[in-house]
This record gives sequence, C-alpha cells and structure tokens, in this order.
Amino acid sequence: MPQQPSLMDRLKAETRKAHDETEAIPFSAAMVAERLPVERFVGQLAAYRIVHAALESALAAATQPEVRSVWRNDLAKGPLLERDLAAFARRGIAFDDAGIGPASEFAESIGRAAERDPLRLLGALYVLEGSTLGAAVLRGHLASAYGLTADEGLAYQSPYGASPMPHWREFKARMNDAVVEPTAQERVIAGAIEAFERIGRILASLSDGLSGGAANGVTAGAARDAET
Repeated sequence: MPQQPSLMDRLKAETRKAHDETEAIPFSAAMVAERLPVERFVGQLAAYRIVHAALESALAAATQPEVRSVWRNDLAKGPLLERDLAAFARRGIAFDDAGIGPASEFAESIGRAAERDPLRLLGALYVLEGSTLGAAVLRGHLASAYGLTADEGLAYQSPYGASPMPHWREFKARMNDAVVEPTAQERVIAGAIEAFERIGRILASLSDGLSGGAANGVTAGAARDAET
C-alpha cells in the first residue's frame, strides 16, 4: 500500500504554482539585483509587521491541538521587525506605504481564519517560516545594497543565525506530526496558497516602476527546495 504523503511534502508540491508566481514579481528580482529602493524594502518590513502581528496573535490564542503542537513563542518575528524598523528610523529612512493596504487585508483574512478554521493559520506560518531559508541568501544582497548588519536592519532576515536549516527540519517534523489526516492537510494547504497570494499582493504593490526578471529562486522560501 503506498505511503501517504506527509503534510510538508504536499505543501511543497501543491503550493508550487503560487510560490512561482510570487517569485516572478519584480520586487523580488530587484532585491536580488540590489536595485530595490530602500524605502520599498522598509515598506515590506512595515507591511510584514502587520501580517506577523495578526498571525502570531492568532496562533498564540488558538486552542486547536494541531496548532498548539506546532506553534511556539520562539517562532515570533514581530520583535525582529520592530528592531529593523527602529534601525531604519534612526537613519531617517521613511517607508513606502503602498503595501499597508494589502497587508491589512491579509491581517483581516487571518482573523477570519482564526475564527472559522485555525488550521489555515498553519499554512500561512509555513510560508513565512519557509522564507527564512531564502533570507539566508538575501542577507548578503541587503547588507551590500543598504549597508546593513544583523544588529542594524537585518534582524528579520537573520532569525536563526548563520544557518536556518536545523530549525527548518525541526519545524517540518512538528508540522508532519501534527497534521496527518488528508482533509486536515488540505485545509493547511489552502491557507498556504492564500498566504502566497496575499504576500504577492504586498510585493506587487511595492513593485510600481520596477522591471521584471527572475529572482534566482531565493526569495519567498524558494531555498527550502534545496533541502534533501
């Protein structure tokens, strides 16, 4: 009898299209090419602060056993975003607010999921945790483009030190152990697809006037595909 695919294997396969569409957004290519205006990068951080605040609050409050098995307070990225935004504020750099509207809409959808189907929250968490692998590659580009360090502007991009892979493997194991039943997995996958789409709207809103091009597969969690 064939072995049932794990949740994380299904997430990787079934979010591929949504992931690739996010990779194709000009914002991502401009970041890798080190030609993204700094105000746009800070605008992304400001938008993500809204998303993480909503998601982390919902996950922490959830009572569903699957969610409680996965969520841990050390996954919270809100404090890191606050540190980075404060670092840019000290440098007098304002943020482009084009992503605030889509981020607020994403936060509202997170609130609805928390009330109606908390398993979808794990899909959003998968997308944002996966992005920490791409961030390990992006850090060098961001440091070069804007003169940043882990202590000054790159805290969000450096949540797990030099290598996020051990943390990612632990996260994978918790996700797989928590959500085994296929219909429950489908609800997580639906949440992940929506999260990719909503992040895409944030990045698209910050892409006005930027040229397109491949992002070399390092943003929005693509680097997780290199794991064996």
